[in-house]
Amino acid sequence: EAHEKYPDKPMIAVFMGGNSMVYPRIVLTEGRIPVFDFPRRAVNALAELYHYTVRRDSLKDEAIPRFKADTEKVSSIIEKVREDGRRVLLGSEAHTIAEAYGISVARIRLATSSEEAKGIAEDLGFPVVLKIASPDIVHKSDIGGIRVGLKTPEEVEAAFRQILDNAKTHRPKAIIYGVDVQEMAEQGKELIVGCSRDVQFGPLIMFGAGGIFVNYLKDVAFRLAPMTRTDAEELIEETKIGTLLKGVRGEPPSDLKALHDTILKISQLVTDFEEIVELDINPLFGYEKGKGICAVDVKITIGKG
Repeated sequence: EAHEKYPDKPMIAVFMGGNSMVYPRIVLTEGRIPVFDFPRRAVNALAELYHYTVRRDSLKDEAIPRFKADTEKVSSIIEKVREDGRRVLLGSEAHTIAEAYGISVARIRLATSSEEAKGIAEDLGFPVVLKIASPDIVHKSDIGGIRVGLKTPEEVEAAFRQILDNAKTHRPKAIIYGVDVQEMAEQGKELIVGCSRDVQFGPLIMFGAGGIFVNYLKDVAFRLAPMTRTDAEELIEETKIGTLLKGVRGEPPSDLKALHDTILKISQLVTDFEEIVELDINPLFGYEKGKGICAVDVKITIGKG
């Protein structure tokens, strides 16, 4: 009743009773009132809503950038994934979607045999990386599902067989589509760009320091999509890695324009396709000014159809 009487007044609820609070949560959610499990999360959400409103009002005259994108290709991939009964995209599929939005990626192709893997490696050029292709194996390195720096067809063949053996040993019930063969990208500053979709607030874009220590460093910042170029600039500036990207202690500055564009393209992608509920590019290699960026590992999850 209060929400109907004061529709412009932000209202949230916090229920900490677990399963005993299922019915009240359903009622409030259907009434478009956000519900949280803990007070801290609720307060953080209100704070972000406040900051978003301030930014929106200050940037209301700034246009949301639009980049050329192959939306038909993205739609066809998502449709195929749903037809397969999957929610997690294969690495080659996720990279193709990123590429469809003009994001620079390390080239990758799926191989279903060792002979095919050798042929792809020769096409891409050595050295290459091999990764297990399975929607059921997210942390590939934990089960020996990745081999890097392979320089010959013989090494590719041996790695292909070893990766499949490791996967079958550690995850015998996993569905395996084959092995991804990917070109080795030049090392750059390890960054992360991602997105999670909140039921009430929509897509939330994340940027920060990437690599294997992302969960320990916790050097990340967030913005709601769609984003303006100023949003992208401020997002980077809010992180510690953002300071390093400007160039410190004699190191050249990174290609910030390419990074801004990449963040904005991700914002456009997840705004265009509500089916995408999670997206991670980690690592995203950032190079010095004028040399762009490269998405090395792209993960995408779609919602239930």
